[in-house]
Amino acid sequence: PFPSLGKSTGGPAACVLDECAVEEAECWTCERGACETAGQSCDDPNTDAASTLDWSCHCPLPSEGSALRQRAACRLDECTAVCGSCEHGECSATAQACLDPDTALNATGDWQCRCVTPLVGYAVVGAAECSIDECASACPTCANDTCTA
Repeated sequence: PFPSLGKSTGGPAACVLDECAVEEAECWTCERGACETAGQSCDDPNTDAASTLDWSCHCPLPSEGSALRQRAACRLDECTAVCGSCEHGECSATAQACLDPDTALNATGDWQCRCVTPLVGYAVVGAAECSIDECASACPTCANDTCTA
């Protein structure tokens, strides 16, 4: 019932069904172009003619994301990806933590280096100048005490 492809000489053909490559009109389980029109790649991990509805869309690098039988919701974590706007070790080189507050594809240049406790401070797109909050580090539960750093 599905449009399979295959050929053989002198025996039965080993038919395959690549749900990413078959024209939509020929195959009710296929979604030709669903991934590609979103700039994503399509993958059918099992092209056995009996294996259907297992295709998935995958986001292009450096973004991340995949989805089964639909377009993926791609994200770009500038702390872990390799890209032009991404953090290239500035945070780890200064023993700071990297945080990307918005991993949407169009939200670039917003990654932050954050100081590690007991140090405080952060910077956007670069290493932070960290300082120690002596009040918080000496007595984190002393909110009502008067303390001067």
